[in-house]
Amino acid sequence: MKTKKNRKPTNKDFQHAIQEIQYRLMATQSQLNNLTKIFSDFLEFTHKKAKFVEYLESKVNKTKEKEETEVEAEVS
Repeated sequence: MKTKKNRKPTNKDFQHAIQEIQYRLMATQSQLNNLTKIFSDFLEFTHKKAKFVEYLESKVNKTKEKEETEVEAEVS
């Protein structure tokens, strides 16, 4: 049986690919939500949530400052 090697994808192929991506995205989001809940519960249990939140906030602030400096450098 002969098949075309350079067959162009059809709308149905694209729809199938998009549905597969959406399914994987939902599965990933669900896993991320579950891990976030487990991690949050762990931090609550160990009474270190406040310190960890402070650490995250400092990281976010440092990242924002770095991005702002990079933007200012690009503008100059």
